[in-house]
Amino acid sequence: MENEYKLELTQKIAEVFMRLGIRSVNMDDLARNLSVSKKTLYKYFKDKSDVVKQVTQTIFNTEEELIAGVVETSENAIDENIRIFEIANRMLKDLHPSVLFDLQKYYPESFQIFHDHKNKFIKSCVVANLERGIEEGLYRPNLNVKIIAGLYLTRIGIIWDEELFPSGEFKHSEIHLEIIRYHIRGIASPEGLEYLSKRISQEFPNLL
Repeated sequence: MENEYKLELTQKIAEVFMRLGIRSVNMDDLARNLSVSKKTLYKYFKDKSDVVKQVTQTIFNTEEELIAGVVETSENAIDENIRIFEIANRMLKDLHPSVLFDLQKYYPESFQIFHDHKNKFIKSCVVANLERGIEEGLYRPNLNVKIIAGLYLTRIGIIWDEELFPSGEFKHSEIHLEIIRYHIRGIASPEGLEYLSKRISQEFPNLL
């Protein structure tokens, strides 16, 4: 029960950070937003840095479990790509513009969790998806998998670049949509594009 409560508490804190940012929220704010006492928070977390670290780890553990389920149940590589896009976009829609900046500047240990998630787990997923798509004939056979995976990760990183995409002008979810559209159409074979237009366009018209 204790572990379940802590997980529930961590998930609720994540929602607060997503909505309000990280640096601007202190332990008093968290207690007030969650309707719990500071004593309760300090029972499960050492300090705010520990809160941020555990929240970050929980978010990415949950995302990795969701993605693993998608990979296992997807009909093919394109279907897998789009379903993973849905998961990521739901998170981005609720993400305060300052969250990643706050992590990188003020919570380097937590930012390292994000960095490792992106450059290890996400990279391995992209490579596996590309190899699957080539084998299925839905992606171009002449793709250089390692280069395409690197390009994809680089593009994902620029979502939070305030010089390129000021948060007052661009939504993270909109940038992500364009990146995924660019990615899938760039790697798809003629057969893949046909599948995309016939099957996926009915459910995800924004991707065409």
